[in-house]
Amino acid sequence: MENIGVGGMLLLYWGVVLGVIVAVLNAVWRVVRAHERIASALESIAAKR
Repeated sequence: MENIGVGGMLLLYWGVVLGVIVAVLNAVWRVVRAHERIASALESIAAKR
């Protein structure tokens, strides 16, 4: 087992893991923001009635 090979694999692995986590957080953030926008729009519509 070469140290460079193992270190490279670990870096690659953690890079992929962090990339996936960031992508998931971005998706969740977008959904939350969209949900807030929809909720406020529904509240304004309900208030007008």
